Amino acid sequence: MHSRTPRHPTDAPPGAGPGLHQHRYAEIFVVEEGNVTFEVGGEAIEATAGDIAIAPAGVPHKFINAGGERSRHVDIHPSARMNGDTMAIGKGPSAVRVIERKDLSHSASACRFEGEESGEIPVSFFWADTLPGMGTGLHCHPYSEVFVVLEGAVILTVGDETLEATAGQIAIAPAEVPHRFVNGGTALSRHLDIHPSPRVITRWLEK
Repeated sequence: MHSRTPRHPTDAPPGAGPGLHQHRYAEIFVVEEGNVTFEVGGEAIEATAGDIAIAPAGVPHKFINAGGERSRHVDIHPSARMNGDTMAIGKGPSAVRVIERKDLSHSASACRFEGEESGEIPVSFFWADTLPGMGTGLHCHPYSEVFVVLEGAVILTVGDETLEATAGQIAIAPAEVPHRFVNGGTALSRHLDIHPSPRVITRWLEK
């Protein structure tokens, strides 16, 4: 398992945001806090905490923090090189979508986004709120799984290694390596579990 130094979601002060740009892939914005205005293909749309906004592949887009407080969101790029696939501005079909967290399929502790349900998007993720003592059984995937810890901490066991990942850190479970996680603390743990696949593919190794 690989652990990286703290890497936070996008924290934008009021009025801040990038210029107009586009990518060869769809970009997914998971809004955690605040109010964000996205302009996608000339269409402006508001997203607030608990929303997911999708900018389709090849469509010019930008965002700005439209509120009076900090906004925070995780921007997911389903590509091995985020900046390498940036392309010049051009015309493209506009199909901006905003999905509310409550409309995702969900269990008691997590909501699931699968890219194939929103077009040909090669990424899926769980938006998880894990209570103390809760977690998953041992399992594996045919791809690497990326855990982005937003609040609290999770204890991950990957292969023979165990590591605690805390808010602001990222942990990676390699493809086909058995792994599981548990919230070993006393407070709620919030994390995004990213699967670079249009659908979640899991092989359970224990209940």
